[in-house]
Amino acid sequence: IFNHFDVLEESELVQLFQSCSSGAGYITSEGWQFLFLELGAETLLSIYQHWVNGMAPMEGLILLALKAGYHPIHNEYGDYDEAEGYFITLNGFKFRVDWEEIRKYNQ
Repeated sequence: IFNHFDVLEESELVQLFQSCSSGAGYITSEGWQFLFLELGAETLLSIYQHWVNGMAPMEGLILLALKAGYHPIHNEYGDYDEAEGYFITLNGFKFRVDWEEIRKYNQ
């Protein structure tokens, strides 16, 4: 179990991503929000890119966050319908995930 103080160190964040990639770990929606807001996309990408499997690193990070219930570009919590490509916020607003917007997020 990690808390927000643990992942401020790069070595701990590496360990967290390793745990998640092996199926032994999971990052909650609140955890993803903290990671994106506190550490930023560049820091996350520099570490996460080692575990990317056939997907662009930014897309992979955001997909994991979406599946956990957090949309990092809009800073919203909700549910992601991967089959339909929609994110539904906690207040019921539904919008299609714009992968073109996501590709530009880190630029």
